[in-house]
This record gives sequence, structure tokens and C-alpha cells, in this order.
Amino acid sequence: LVNFNDVAKQHNMQKAVNTIMLGYFSKIIEIDKKHFIRAISETLNTKLIDINIEAFEVGFNLK
Repeated sequence: LVNFNDVAKQHNMQKAVNTIMLGYFSKIIEIDKKHFIRAISETLNTKLIDINIEAFEVGFNLK
């Protein structure tokens, strides 16, 4: 069981919990992470792209 709120707090990313979760679950659904990174880059406000890509990577790298 993963407490995503705790993970977000550990990485000072409380506003990006959903993106951490997306990164984590992207491994389960087996869609290449480059598609998620591209979607984040093309969809979000420029100011939010870097933190959300970082949050995605945090989730993706959780064990």
C-alpha cells in the first residue's frame, strides 16, 4: 500500500499528488512513459510542466 500524500510531502510536492499517482500507475497499465511526459508538456501551463514531470518521475520510480 502506498500513501501518496506522504510521498508528496517527502518531496515537497503536495499539489502534485495526482501526478505522482499517475506516474506510479503508468507502470501497471504498461503505456510508455514518454506518452505521459508529452501529455504533461502539451497540456499544462508552462510554469507547471517541470514540477509535474518531476512528480511523475517520483511516482514512476516508487517501488
